[in-house]
Amino acid sequence: MKTRNLSRKERKLFWQQHVENFRKSGQTAKSYCIDNNLSYWSFNDWKKRFLKENKSKAIVEIPHSPFDSISHFEDKFEIVGSGSLRISIPDNFEPEVLIKIIKTLRKM
Repeated sequence: MKTRNLSRKERKLFWQQHVENFRKSGQTAKSYCIDNNLSYWSFNDWKKRFLKENKSKAIVEIPHSPFDSISHFEDKFEIVGSGSLRISIPDNFEPEVLIKIIKTLRKM
């Protein structure tokens, strides 16, 4: 799809939606672009832009979470609970370990 007729804001929203849909799709970037008639190179350029924007601290809302906040930094996630509870998790963590930590904390 050609986006040159869209305003800058509309173009950004267009690509944000596609990057979000791609992440949920489970497809490769190339197959997602083919299925959605998108330029693979433009898609990757926008995906990198959004990644760069999100490298600064971002708070992730989790409904009914026992934690005060969950933050994502460049190389790790940080879970902050009430008091002095703070768990730092590197990006290359094993999901099973995090699941065990959360289950243990919920029992407390």
